[in-house]
Amino acid sequence: MTLAGAVPRTARLRAELRAARRRHREGRAGDLYLALMFVVVYGGLSYRAVAGLGRLLGHAEPVRWWLAGAVALALAGLGYRGARVFGPLVAGPAEQTWALSTPVDRGRWLLGPLLVRVVAGALGGAVLGIGFAALAGAHPFAWVAATGAGLGAALVALAGLLQTRHLRRIHPLEWVPAGAGFAGATAVLVVHARDVALPVPAAMPVPVAIAALVLAAALTVAAARGLGRVDRAALASGAQIADATATATIFLDPTLLFGVLEARRWRALGRVRRRPFWSGWSRLPGRRWWLLLAAETRRLARRPGALAVWAALLVVPYSVAVLAPVFGMPARLVAAYFATGRLARGLRLVHASPALRRAIGGDDRYLHAVHLVVPALGLALWWLASAGSVPAQPPQALLVYPLAILFAVYRGATGPPRSYDGGAVDTPFGLIPAALLAQLFRGVDVLAVVVLVSLFVR
Repeated sequence: MTLAGAVPRTARLRAELRAARRRHREGRAGDLYLALMFVVVYGGLSYRAVAGLGRLLGHAEPVRWWLAGAVALALAGLGYRGARVFGPLVAGPAEQTWALSTPVDRGRWLLGPLLVRVVAGALGGAVLGIGFAALAGAHPFAWVAATGAGLGAALVALAGLLQTRHLRRIHPLEWVPAGAGFAGATAVLVVHARDVALPVPAAMPVPVAIAALVLAAALTVAAARGLGRVDRAALASGAQIADATATATIFLDPTLLFGVLEARRWRALGRVRRRPFWSGWSRLPGRRWWLLLAAETRRLARRPGALAVWAALLVVPYSVAVLAPVFGMPARLVAAYFATGRLARGLRLVHASPALRRAIGGDDRYLHAVHLVVPALGLALWWLASAGSVPAQPPQALLVYPLAILFAVYRGATGPPRSYDGGAVDTPFGLIPAALLAQLFRGVDVLAVVVLVSLFVR
């Protein structure tokens, strides 16, 4: 038998794997049923909620049309960034060992997963399109959803095309869609604040939807043709993130994922320039306090992504104030919580490492107070910058709300290690680990109370 005759076909290998799963009763019918039920039930509920929101908001103004489009583009860009983090094509260790290490046609083997991810991107884009139509008053919904589906599928196909061997290292393009969305939203808000009349857009034309679908098809074909050039390194990097995400979801412990993402970020950075601290710190009273604060600010400077997210979240309260003014203060509180949490990396790091605290010296309260200065200053600046999103400032918004948000961030960053020996509650939906969920939502519980208070106290 020649070597060419010994090469297995992709269809034959998949058939053998399906037969092995059936022998071990590991069919995928149950998974497909759950996925279909999830799409039908929650998709229908989401559609009704979005349609009801559109009727509640009534006739859309031009500023809402442009702002909803920018927000949809930003969300699509974040989804594209997530697809690039995972791959989007992922192959676990078992698949790499028993399938991709064989002489099987790699392009045909990866074609099915690529099409599944393109369809998922199309569904996500359609949901974004329907949400945009409800907020902007764009009709009919069908063509808007088709446009969103085409653009979502095109972004996923583009991510698959960039995963090839020659295009995998184009990192700056990953943030272009999200950055364009946030920049567009900022521009619309600035123009609206200056009382400049925006042009009234026409209804979503049919050629736009057709062009989006054609673009998605072209990028999908190009990505499918390049699947043979996707090497094992590109598939393995996403598998590590996927395994960490699955483990963090099962154990309800996000720190299991954050550690992997942090290590990946440092590997991408490559090296850090060593710079001594300013010698004037040693002449200040409480030398250790100032040195720790200087180290905290330097840590923040080496993570420019945290500052970018902190600034980008300023768009949220102003956008909600235009799209749904009744939710202006709750949106401001939620955005402030996440913006401040991005600056509390040092507090989480010091609290999670007893060895680091012993090496630095001092009691825990002292170290927590030092590493809470940067988040407090960041919250103060962010709160002042977002003051214009709520014209009628209640008295508690001056001091009570910011202090509550700071306490929520501090409570979430200084939680104890995850414990799995707590009790569970038996409900009609199954056992719910109440003690574990209480640990997971530590800090968010304070935020929820503050948001409820803001809804009922004016």
